[in-house]
Amino acid sequence: MQFEIKEYSQPYDPQRPKAVSFKNIIGYIILVILGPIILILILIFIIIQKLRGNPKPPTMQPDILYDYKNFNGHQLQRMLVNKGLPNDLDFHYEDDYYLYKIVSQPHLPEIEEKFFRNQELETPNGLYLITMNKAGQGNTLYCIDKNTLQLYKVKDLTRQRWIMTQKKGLVRLQAHDNKMEYNITVKEKT
Repeated sequence: MQFEIKEYSQPYDPQRPKAVSFKNIIGYIILVILGPIILILILIFIIIQKLRGNPKPPTMQPDILYDYKNFNGHQLQRMLVNKGLPNDLDFHYEDDYYLYKIVSQPHLPEIEEKFFRNQELETPNGLYLITMNKAGQGNTLYCIDKNTLQLYKVKDLTRQRWIMTQKKGLVRLQAHDNKMEYNITVKEKT
């Protein structure tokens, strides 16, 4: 699996005006009309749930393996890591990240030795994950090929809060700090 990567950045300006179009104006009008109706329906739903006393769904417990993905007979399980993080890992509890270990059947050490963040993006060909690396090494974008379960290093990333989306067949990553906005697009070449 090969990847075509395009990267660009620009000064970050949270006050940058967005383009105004007829579609945006119609969207705002619909939001003003439907927004309160949707809010009321959500509140009614919450009240009904509380009156019924439905328990919350179970959450993932640390250090227990859970079934995660199954690609062509290859089973992936993941475990929320709560203890035993290496001291040199570029992870700070105030970052509000969850870190996971992935265990595979058959056993694939190149996947199992990494600490993955809680963000993922699945495409028809692969599963994109971001690792938390050793201090000073930032993050890394990886792709697990669904057919071969092979792990591909796609791109080294700066240590940011990356957001992954898919649009028009491209994997898009976006992040910003106080000065710059970063954008990366990845096109899969099979």
